[in-house]
Amino acid sequence: MRVIKTLMVVFLLTFTTHAFAKSNAYYQAVVINVLTNCKSDECRKKIFEQEVHIAYFALMDTILNQFRFEINQKEKKLYD
Repeated sequence: MRVIKTLMVVFLLTFTTHAFAKSNAYYQAVVINVLTNCKSDECRKKIFEQEVHIAYFALMDTILNQFRFEINQKEKKLYD
């Protein structure tokens, strides 16, 4: 149980502090759902892993889009 609590805190600190994070209300709803509907540690772990994967891919997508934008800007400067 202590591991899940630690993972939850790390997850919240990591993915709720950047500009592209989901709202705090969303994460509160997820935590409440986990605490009320999941009776086993496996269920809790599975939900948190899914949330981490979704947040990680959203962050990577944002980073890649920023790189694409910067590359396009540099290409425009080259051809202008």
